[in-house]
Amino acid sequence: MIAQIDPKTRQARYFDIRRLTPREVYRLMGVSDDDIDLLLTTRLRGAWQEDDPQLTLFSEEEWNDMLTDEIHVPIIPASDHYMLAGNSIVVDVLTAILRQMFRPGITNGDDTAWNYRHPSDRPVNVVTICSGYDAQCLAMQRLVDELADDISEPPLTYRLVAWAEFDPESQRPLNRQPAVVAHNLLFPDAEKLNLGDMTKIDWEQIVPKRVKRGDVDLLTYSTPCVDISKAGKQAGIAKDSGTRSAVLWYTEQAIQALKPRFLLQENVSALVGQKAMPHFRQWLDTVSALGYRNYWAVLNSKKYGVPQNRERLFCVSVRDDICPGAVFAWPTPQALTRVIADIIDKQADRRFFLPAENVIAFLRKRGGQEMIYVETDRKFTEAEIIYTIEHEQQ
Repeated sequence: MIAQIDPKTRQARYFDIRRLTPREVYRLMGVSDDDIDLLLTTRLRGAWQEDDPQLTLFSEEEWNDMLTDEIHVPIIPASDHYMLAGNSIVVDVLTAILRQMFRPGITNGDDTAWNYRHPSDRPVNVVTICSGYDAQCLAMQRLVDELADDISEPPLTYRLVAWAEFDPESQRPLNRQPAVVAHNLLFPDAEKLNLGDMTKIDWEQIVPKRVKRGDVDLLTYSTPCVDISKAGKQAGIAKDSGTRSAVLWYTEQAIQALKPRFLLQENVSALVGQKAMPHFRQWLDTVSALGYRNYWAVLNSKKYGVPQNRERLFCVSVRDDICPGAVFAWPTPQALTRVIADIIDKQADRRFFLPAENVIAFLRKRGGQEMIYVETDRKFTEAEIIYTIEHEQQ
């Protein structure tokens, strides 16, 4: 670590700066440790199986040529975990929305209050588009588990009918793309249900093969934000513009073919900003014309149990025949009881720590030009601090 010593006050502060580990980043996204263990699955080096290539991002040559002293290597490289988590949705927020959607509280006979309750004798049929590792299904499973422990509520089950995940910028085959591999690690039984590129799906063919029209309960779509986000390209989301974010409009075909009871959209809050708002309103008009009423809000994950200041737009669309006259109500924010320290591991591999020179440069930039910086593996005694100051001054 780095000791920062003030030569005037003879006080020392100690810094050891590191990146969050993939496990910690997933925790910030509300993923349980059991599911994180699956995402961080490793495989014995060289243990290549010709009949099981979808579980690795590496070709046989890449796998055998990897230089490592460890016995096991990750199925998903560490750098990809940050991308996967950053592109996903906080599970806790999704769980709160889904509970409000399928198991709302008692409304005391108010005709306008949201009172839809999914029947317990059939599963919630789910289709996810731009699925990622499918935080949506992780949230559905969490809700199922919570209701199983709640004796006041009838049980709930769900079934993933189909999912669509594809990265057009990836140079790897579909079954080796990071998000697809992650999904297969979490939901191995759904491996063959991936429809791939959403722009090439014939949804009319999906309906008779997998589910009847109108029997999908929930269609989720979290289309790319790269052309909307303030940190992105700002190329826009206009229909027929050809941008990555404009693939949103292909969702219309899925809605027309499936006629789901509910739609759930997630994207960056910039979608309702001044620049993108006209296109978002056009999208809402499109969904309304398909027979849905829309409710949107910007929700922050820190208000739903996760210590992360992450604002995202959510839009729930309800088919017109579902609870007509009722107004969908967003889940009530909860007091935050966890802090960052609760998700940080006490120990982390040294590879996540910044080099000493980088830490010093960072501290100097923050206004510590007059300080003395010393690399150390322990805290100094008062005598050592005095000696260090005198040695530096000489």
